[in-house]
Amino acid sequence: MDLLREVISVVVGILAAVLPLPAVIDMHVAALIELAIREKREALEALQAVPSWKVGPEQRELAEQAARELLDAITASQWAYDALCAAAGIDPDELMKSHRLSWAA
Repeated sequence: MDLLREVISVVVGILAAVLPLPAVIDMHVAALIELAIREKREALEALQAVPSWKVGPEQRELAEQAARELLDAITASQWAYDALCAAAGIDPDELMKSHRLSWAA
């Protein structure tokens, strides 16, 4: 969790673990969730444009765009995660420690 927040802070220039978010970002939980959903959709579209069987020099631009969209989705998801946990009184670090992503994909 700390590493994810650190990466986000380097990318966007703010500490993701502490408020305030940039002034242009609506800090209501619902708005942050909508932003995360929108950014994930954009990342999905960008990922679908990258031919997964071969990412070579010809596909670098597509791959870079997909990577940028993933960074946006990660950042927006972190903001939504922190806001949702704060609103519900959940310790985000404890939840992260107790929950593991299913590796059976």
